[in-house]
Amino acid sequence: MRIELTSIHFQNWKCFQKQSINFDLSTIGSKNIWVVFGDNGYGKTSLLQGILWCLYGVKAIYPDTRQQPKFVTFFNSIAVDNNPNLEMSVTLTFKQDKKNYRITRVAKRLVRGNTISYQQSSLIFSQDGKEKSDVTENIESLLPESCKELFFFDGKKIEEYAKLTHSQETRDAIERVLGIPEIRNLITDIKNVRKEIEKELGDTSIARNDLRKINQELNELQDIVNITEVTKNQTLQELQQEYVILQALKNEARQSDEAESKFGEINSLEKKASNLHKDLEQTLEKIKNAFRQAPVHLLSKLITQVTDETQTKTLISNKQLADVSLLEKLIVHDSCVCGRCIDSETRRYLEKQLEEAKNSRRLYEQAVNSQKLHTELSILCRTPPLNLELLLLQRDRLEEDIADLEQAINKLKLDTDGFDRESVKKIWQKMYQQENVVKQKKDKIERLEKEIEEFRQQESRLQRQRQKLASQNKEAASLSRQSDLACRLYQATDELVRWQIDNSREIIEKHTSEIHQRITNKPEEYKGVKINDDYTLGIKLKSNDIVNPEAINFSPGEKEALAFSFIAGLNQASGKAAPLVMDTPFGHLDPTHKKNIINSLPELPSQVILLATGEDLPQNILEDLAPYIAETHIISRKGDNEFSSVINVQE
Repeated sequence: MRIELTSIHFQNWKCFQKQSINFDLSTIGSKNIWVVFGDNGYGKTSLLQGILWCLYGVKAIYPDTRQQPKFVTFFNSIAVDNNPNLEMSVTLTFKQDKKNYRITRVAKRLVRGNTISYQQSSLIFSQDGKEKSDVTENIESLLPESCKELFFFDGKKIEEYAKLTHSQETRDAIERVLGIPEIRNLITDIKNVRKEIEKELGDTSIARNDLRKINQELNELQDIVNITEVTKNQTLQELQQEYVILQALKNEARQSDEAESKFGEINSLEKKASNLHKDLEQTLEKIKNAFRQAPVHLLSKLITQVTDETQTKTLISNKQLADVSLLEKLIVHDSCVCGRCIDSETRRYLEKQLEEAKNSRRLYEQAVNSQKLHTELSILCRTPPLNLELLLLQRDRLEEDIADLEQAINKLKLDTDGFDRESVKKIWQKMYQQENVVKQKKDKIERLEKEIEEFRQQESRLQRQRQKLASQNKEAASLSRQSDLACRLYQATDELVRWQIDNSREIIEKHTSEIHQRITNKPEEYKGVKINDDYTLGIKLKSNDIVNPEAINFSPGEKEALAFSFIAGLNQASGKAAPLVMDTPFGHLDPTHKKNIINSLPELPSQVILLATGEDLPQNILEDLAPYIAETHIISRKGDNEFSSVINVQE
């Protein structure tokens, strides 16, 4: 059943002093979109906050009680100047089939000296003009607070809604939307009726000890069955939580496994970098040698000339050394080598020459040094020059390779930040332990189910015995049949609850998958959406594998698209088709997701109210939506006063 917002009335609410907005529903069959345009700061968010406050109170705006005193600033500033103790109110009217609902919440501003506070004056819920008691319960029945994000949400915060783990409160609220609590209430009613019948049957069978004994056994057995079923249901819930923990650990283990692989890659790259550093050191040393040898090769002709001269001097020095030796031999002989006698004058001349030669003690040293210099210069001249240009290129290449390796190493270290080999080992140990916990829970559930089945068989046997004994008394026989009927009805209703939950989940899954396929930017990769028992979401791949969105690194845009699909799918599955009021409707979606979501809005069976700026809905998008827009409202400033806005229908 579609729920439609027909009007909103603000009195002294933020920038709206006295403002009514009426939504013309005459085109609801063909046009389901209302657009409320306004620049930032003009009152779009104030409008959404007014709806939330009217339905759920201050906590819907300020969940943190420490922030709630700020609510006193919501009273219109212009009106406060005229009347500091004024009242503020918001009124909403809804239509559902032929029923009309009106909700009004009023708050009063209180001034006591320098202290300013507020208090709620009244909260009224009326149906078809008649006020109802239990206002909060009636609002919860119409639009559950725990599911408010399914009906009213801020596109800027859709990433918060995209968190894929839901609380127990959210699950309960979703089940309320699907009508499951009513069936659970039926089970409770049947239990109570059955207890009353059993009590009457017990009173009737007091005179029959055998019948009384069977009744007592049945009652005790039923209590055991109830306790066992409660234990099983609690274990099922615990199992779901353990599955969530296990999935988180598996994700951690997967990441740690990747980290382990990256640790090995880091080691390999560091070894390679170390080798390159050694090569670089050797290359730098060669470059130094090349610079040292450069002057030699530049002066090679001069060095060759010096070498030749050195060699000549060496030969002369060697000759002089040979002359000294010959003179020493001649002086000690009486005749020359030619046979002539050496006279006194000749001997004096030879002695003089020998004395001069002996006085030149450096001749030998000069000869040795000259020979050494000659050898060294010869080696230098013969040594081929180093290719300095090639060495410089090699140095540059090595430095670039080292820089690339260091960049890759730093990136890998960032990727593995928070992991070390010991923590990786502990994560895997935790995962194995958690798998064991899950197995124990599953084994416990299986054991409890077997016990329940055995108890049911015992119960059936005792009921047959009681029916046989009770047949001897008309009243007891009637009560026995009623008790058996209540027992079967209880079991059937319990089965109905499980069927309804599974069926509802399948319906949500169907709607969510259809919407997701229309708006995802990867329809070729994804086949649909899987709704888990705890209403968390999985993604069906084309391979039919079901994966956690976190495990495949969903982008923010993909998460927002998935969250929108779930919200819209649940809305459709509820049968209520509550209005969707969207502030900054498309958050930070990429163009593809934005376009796909916009194209899906006309297909929703709900009233859609978009609170948007011109940037949110540019002209090309408006042209696409035009055939489905029922009305466009414009928020404008009244006299350029930031504390006074008005809303008018665009003609």
